[in-house]
Amino acid sequence: DSGANHVSCGWFATTDSGRLILSRYVCASVSSGRSVGFADLAVRMPSAGRCVLSLSAGPVSFRIVRIPDLDRRKRGRLIAFEARQAFPWPLAEVAWDHAILGREGGDLNVLLGAARLDMLTGMHAAAVAAGFNPERMEPGAPAMYRCFDYNYPELAGVPCVLVHAGPRELLVMMVGEGSPSLRTASVPAGDSPDEGLPGMGERLHLEIARVLATRRGSGVVRGVFLTGPGTSQPGLGPWLEKRLGLPVDKLDALRRVEVADPTAGSPDLDAPGLVALVGLVAPAGSAAVSLDLTPPLMKRAREARRRR
Repeated sequence: DSGANHVSCGWFATTDSGRLILSRYVCASVSSGRSVGFADLAVRMPSAGRCVLSLSAGPVSFRIVRIPDLDRRKRGRLIAFEARQAFPWPLAEVAWDHAILGREGGDLNVLLGAARLDMLTGMHAAAVAAGFNPERMEPGAPAMYRCFDYNYPELAGVPCVLVHAGPRELLVMMVGEGSPSLRTASVPAGDSPDEGLPGMGERLHLEIARVLATRRGSGVVRGVFLTGPGTSQPGLGPWLEKRLGLPVDKLDALRRVEVADPTAGSPDLDAPGLVALVGLVAPAGSAAVSLDLTPPLMKRAREARRRR
């Protein structure tokens, strides 16, 4: 996972029944540069090699659009048209992808995601220089959804709110009943996840309330699940519970994940990138939402390797 202030890596296996096992988790700062961070990870992992790389929400732009349910060819042209309108950059300067979130009446709700090619290729090059080989680059929002879906199967189909608060961005996702809703917001320059209550609390409360307002008439929201460095403030959960009138808890990325060596200690719930790492490898289940933002040049090289 490549975040604003960190890079982190997880080494996973599975049991015979398909349960995930976390064999190793390491994290490094990028204060001396992202290349240095990736190199630090590589020497502390059992092996580098092939991987899937998660991108924090900051450099990724998201839009949800609603389109008619047309045949596949017409649908593809319409989605490309919507993408040209949705993003602040020409499509030639970005890697972008889409995912069908669900049907509503005779229409489709479509998630669009894009990130600038110069940022993606630089990140890819830093990972490769350290010995990693990213087979795929995916934004963290869909991975957060899959992590939640894997760890909380009893809440499948139940309306819940997922919140990620990073150093530079907030991401709020409503999942469960109907198509997921997603909202992103930037943390103003000079602000910090450590700004404390009520600063971060007020900001989170506002964005959660906006998402809830778009889903009026849906089923009763069961709870709000928090992740990211901006949600580690002491007392934030009870403060939001009082304001929202809903249960608020940390999203436990290891709730249904075995830790290979418990004596070595498990990462805590605020471990950077842990939610995204679990989501990258978790079975899709009902949260079959995925965006591939691998740059086209790297995609062609990937396909060439698969044909050999």
